[in-house]
Amino acid sequence: MKRRNGFVSNSSSSNFIIATRRIEPCPVCNRTDMDFLEAIDAAHGLGSSVEQRGYQEVLDYMKEELDDYGITIAGGTKLETWQQSTLDCYVELRDGDWDGWELARLDLDRHDQVLKHLLRQGVASGSIRMLSAEDD
Repeated sequence: MKRRNGFVSNSSSSNFIIATRRIEPCPVCNRTDMDFLEAIDAAHGLGSSVEQRGYQEVLDYMKEELDDYGITIAGGTKLETWQQSTLDCYVELRDGDWDGWELARLDLDRHDQVLKHLLRQGVASGSIRMLSAEDD
């Protein structure tokens, strides 16, 4: 279940915050590996989408999430597990070194097994870092 502005939603998608390695073309043939975010953009009409793209957009989204749920960065308050995870993700994003990476927040349709498989493959190969996942 997703928490949105204080109520629960039964949507059929999963949210992820990821970092993908920037793809450099081969110096010999100029070919590149598949760009995972472009694959999602190409499938956007099927219920999957890139909601935020780039360091500042994702960081702003995370800050807004913290504010919406009254989670303070200063600490001092006992947080529930999901609140602590949200705060930890924000701090990792804010303080991390993202040179060579592109950050994005995704909504993947629950039934889109192809994109979910590509995501798992990217994580396994090290070309994608999973920073946050929320599955309904």
